[in-house]
Amino acid sequence: MRLLLLSALSAIACSDSKSPEMSPPKVEIEQLYLFDVYLLNSAWGYVLKGTYVDNQGNVVSYDHSFERWTPGMYRPPISLTLEELNEKYIAPTDTIAHVDNKTLIDMFDLIEEASLGELSEGQQTGFDMGQFSHVCYRYDSDTNRYAEVLLSTTGNFTQTNLSDAAIELRDWLDSLLADVGDKGE
Repeated sequence: MRLLLLSALSAIACSDSKSPEMSPPKVEIEQLYLFDVYLLNSAWGYVLKGTYVDNQGNVVSYDHSFERWTPGMYRPPISLTLEELNEKYIAPTDTIAHVDNKTLIDMFDLIEEASLGELSEGQQTGFDMGQFSHVCYRYDSDTNRYAEVLLSTTGNFTQTNLSDAAIELRDWLDSLLADVGDKGE
C-alpha cells in the first residue's frame, strides 16, 4: 500500500514538472475604463484627443476632434455613464501598447486613494491653450456611473491632485506614454 501511494505521488509530481508553467490567474477588474490622458481645446475649433487604458491593459490612442463630444452632465463633479464613455472612445482609435496584469492591478488599486486626494487651488494660467488632463475613473456599481478623478490638469487652468496615489498614477501614465512615444495629445 505504501509503495502504491508513493508511486501515485511520484507520478503526480512528475506530471506536474512536465506541464508548462502556470501563470498566476488574471485578476478581473469590473469597470471597463481606468485611465485617460487627453487634450481638450475649443479655442480655434474643436480638439479632443488622448490615450486611455482599459481593464484589459490595452493602451489606446483616440482622436475625437472630428465631432464634438459633450455629454450633458460634463460639469464638475464629473460622473459619466458607460454609454457616454463609449461615445468618447468610439472615435478612431489605435492600440499602441499593453500593460501587464500585475502593473494594471497595482495602478488600479491606487484609484480609490487618489479619489480622496485634496486638490491644489486652481489657477488661471493661460488663454486659448485648452486643457491637458490626467484622470482616472472610479466606477460605482450602484449607480453604474464613472466618477472622473482628476490627477492633474494644465493649460488655461492648472490644478493638481496632491495625494501620493494621484502623483504616482500621473507619473506612471507619463512614463507609459513616453515609452510608446505618445503624450496623450
